[in-house]
Amino acid sequence: MWSIPCGASRIALLGSSPVDRVLANFFLGVHVPPCPTRFFTSRSEALDWLNAGS
Repeated sequence: MWSIPCGASRIALLGSSPVDRVLANFFLGVHVPPCPTRFFTSRSEALDWLNAGS
């Protein structure tokens, strides 16, 4: 599902715990996202990064 092309130009994965980071890193290690994808613990940083790509 995550490797299927979509209309998104960037994907921000947002989490708050070390477990969230491990899961995001695992996901990014086994799937090739259809666009730039990063993990964030800060909503504002994630939004800044998403907006910088537009």
